[in-house]
Amino acid sequence: MFDRDAPAPPRGYRDTIVAAACLGLVWPGDALIYVVLPLYASTFGIETAAVAILLSVNRVIRIVGYGWVEPLARRFGANTLTAAACAAGALSTVGYGLFSGVALLFIARLIWGGAYGVLNLTNTAYAYGDGTGAGTHLGLNRAVSTIGPVLSLGLGGANRRRPDRSGD
Repeated sequence: MFDRDAPAPPRGYRDTIVAAACLGLVWPGDALIYVVLPLYASTFGIETAAVAILLSVNRVIRIVGYGWVEPLARRFGANTLTAAACAAGALSTVGYGLFSGVALLFIARLIWGGAYGVLNLTNTAYAYGDGTGAGTHLGLNRAVSTIGPVLSLGLGGANRRRPDRSGD
């Protein structure tokens, strides 16, 4: 998958959809943290100034970590790496719900950044394959993977507690 000289994998949709669904299942935590953390910083036990650092650290780790994805995929295989990244992404999201304080949330965001970096690159590699029908595969991949964040933002907003207006 990451070796230019290796034969391309079969061009079925299965790997593209499975990888996209994995990303779609763990991405909602990241989507919601961008809304929730700034609004409820004190609930997380952090100062407002720390919010920007916590929300951006995942992007920094991706820049640093993208170079590690290809060697790791060669060593462990793209499927194993994708599954590990999916598990790490899920754990980081659980961390958002359980942790408070800058240090633990910082670690959760670092884990998410690494997981998303792996998922982003492996999703692209699965979808692109040998290049045949790449546009269709990439479009399908992005459509499936973004269902999770779109639903989480919609449901998260709908689930937000409304003030009691019974006295109006």
